[in-house]
Amino acid sequence: MSPVDVVIVGAGAAGLSAARAAASHGLSSTLVEASHRIGGRAYTEYFRDGEPFDLGCHWMHSASLNPFVDIAGAHGFRYLKRGAWDQPVHHRGDYLDDGQRASLDALGEANHDAIRAAARDGDPAVADVVDLENPWALYHAYWFSVGSSSDPDETGVRGTAAYRDTQENWPVVDGYGALVAAWGRDVPVTLDAAVERIALTREGVEVATRRGTVEGRSVL
Repeated sequence: MSPVDVVIVGAGAAGLSAARAAASHGLSSTLVEASHRIGGRAYTEYFRDGEPFDLGCHWMHSASLNPFVDIAGAHGFRYLKRGAWDQPVHHRGDYLDDGQRASLDALGEANHDAIRAAARDGDPAVADVVDLENPWALYHAYWFSVGSSSDPDETGVRGTAAYRDTQENWPVVDGYGALVAAWGRDVPVTLDAAVERIALTREGVEVATRRGTVEGRSVL
C-alpha cells in the first residue's frame, strides 16, 4: 500500500470528520476502525417493531452550535427541540426535596468553578480538582461520565472547561447512531482493523493493524 498523507484511527464522528477534512484539503488518507461498523459511541439498534434505540449518544448537545443539527435535516432525521435536561433526581427511595436539590446543584456549580480555575494554570484530571468527599459527589461523577464518555480521573480540566454548553439537548428520534452512520456512509473506511502498534519512522509513521500496515507521512 502506498504511503498516505494522513492515517486516521477510529471511525467515530471525529474520525469520519477528519477524513472529510483531509479530502477537502487535497490530502490522501486512510481511516482504520477496530469494529465491524462506523460510528463509535453513536450506535443505534432497533426493536422488533422497527423502533430505534440508541445504545450510545442520543442528544445533540448545544444544538445551536452542533453541526449534526443541519446534518440531521439534510438526511431527513427527526429530532426534538428541548432545553436543559432538568429531571427530578431519585435518591434512596424518594425524589430529592428542594433543600437536597439545592445542595446537589451547589456542588455542581462549585465543581465547575474549580475546573475553570484549574484550567487557567494547567491540565490536571478533573478528579484532582473537584470535591469527591461531598455526599452528592457520586451523582456528579456519574453525570460527568455520561456527558463526556470518560471518568473524571481520565479527563483533563482544559477540555472540560472549553466545552460550550448552551443548555440545548435535542434527542434524535430516528437514532443518533443511525444519523452518524448515514452521514459517514460514503467515507472510505477499513473495518475490523484494530491498531496493534504505531511507530514513528524517518518518513512519518507506520500503523500496524490486524488488516495490515499503513504508512503515513503524517498522522491524526
